[in-house]
Order: sequence, then structure tokens, then C-alpha cells
Amino acid sequence: MEQYSIDGRGRSEVYLTLALVSVLMAYLSHQEIGLLPFGVPWWIEVPSFAVWFGLINVCFDRWLWRIRVLGLRLSEIPNFSGVWEGTIRAHAPHGGLVDIPVKMRIRQTWSAIDVKGETAQGVTRSKMAGVRLDDEELRYEFETHADVLNEEGKHHVGFGVLQLRDADSIEGFYYTLEGTTRKGTMRLVRASAVKA
Repeated sequence: MEQYSIDGRGRSEVYLTLALVSVLMAYLSHQEIGLLPFGVPWWIEVPSFAVWFGLINVCFDRWLWRIRVLGLRLSEIPNFSGVWEGTIRAHAPHGGLVDIPVKMRIRQTWSAIDVKGETAQGVTRSKMAGVRLDDEELRYEFETHADVLNEEGKHHVGFGVLQLRDADSIEGFYYTLEGTTRKGTMRLVRASAVKA
């Protein structure tokens, strides 16, 4: 998984909030230890700010950012995680259009993402990505390793854009850079959720 960029300022505010919650948790832990009716051995340390920040940060990064509380999300970053299945409508090399079945697996945390697509012609992996918050749009650069048994199969790079239409469908387009530019559209529906 690689880190992805967003077009908003939300990450700095989240880190500040996590730090403030961590300070509060460290203070409360220290107070709770003082209320115990017995002495605590010297080798048991009260969880420090750093320990609380690490725990809260990991929990937020992996799970909490996806949660909705009273209809409001804890993070404005859209969730693209899941196994998606659908069709690529590609421009054929000799003209016309061809539909290619595709299965895409997107693993996403609050700070990192991995996009992997599979067709009969090869496997595509993301190399870098960014999210446009207002459009709920994932933009990524990919690298394709084509099936070596396929005579037309070539290693190439390209660019893809996927936009959430609703919780269970995404649409987008792509183009590749392999001598002559190839392009197409994608329509996918969520087959299942994926854990990051």
C-alpha cells in the first residue's frame, strides 16, 4: 500500500485532534493509577502520551475513519475499499469497442491505498494515488503486467479515475501510455468489503 494525497486540509486537523485525545487519555490513566488502593510496582509504567497516540492513530487509520456517528463521518475521505467487479469498455486496437470483464480489489486505510485490477489480459497495480474529496474521486497511476502468453501483452503504465456513484458502484475512465495511447471506461459494482 502507498500513501495517497487528498485535496483538502483535513489531515492536519485530524492529527491535532488525535494528539489532544492522547494527552487526555495519558492524564486520565495517570489519575486512575493514583486512585488504586495499592501501590503500583516501579516497573509498571503508566501509558504515556506516545503510547496513547500510537494506539489511537492505528485505530483511527484502520477502522475509525470509516465510521458514521449520527449520519456524520469521522473523516471526509470517501471509502473506496472493497472487491469491485464490472466491465472495462475499451477501444480495440483495430477500431470499435470491446467489453473486458474486470475484478478490482481496493484496500484503503485513512492514510494508504492499494488498487489491484485483474483481467484475462493481465494484472494492474497502483503506483501512486490521490483523492478529490468534493467529487469523491480516486485518481491513480497504474502499472500493468500483461499475460506473457498473450502476443499483444505488453508492460505499460497508465492513469485511471474512479468516482463513487453510490455506496456500491463506481464509474470512471483510464488511458494507457504504451506508444499509442489506449483508453476506455469502467463501470464496477461492489462485490464485497475488503479489510485493509
